[in-house]
Amino acid sequence: MASDHAARLVAILKRAVDLQPEADRIVRACSAPGDVPRSMLSDAQRVTSVYARLGEELEPLRSDPAVSGLAVPAQQCVDHHLLLVDGAANMALPPPPYHRRTDPRAAAEGLGEPGRRLRELLQDARRLAGE
Repeated sequence: MASDHAARLVAILKRAVDLQPEADRIVRACSAPGDVPRSMLSDAQRVTSVYARLGEELEPLRSDPAVSGLAVPAQQCVDHHLLLVDGAANMALPPPPYHRRTDPRAAAEGLGEPGRRLRELLQDARRLAGE
């Protein structure tokens, strides 16, 4: 069962890491001044939905001692990614006429440290799964 959970963890983390470039693009684009393309909203909704599902898939792995040391911080990173993408999209879209905020101090710097940590956790999970 532990090896099944380790393999499941790898699969979840791989999907989360594979989504990072798009999530990072959304956070950066929504944090910059200027108009927000409507397509960015659709992208942000889709990405947050995927991260929400991945967080749900990580939940049962938290109770397995063989993988919980990776599953718990992985879920925290996935939750962070979800909140960052969702928050950036929400902050970028005040009431019509849909202009991004112009305060340069409010610009986010992408996924940052949790993004790097999630990629590191994927490598650890792969080692645990024997990949």
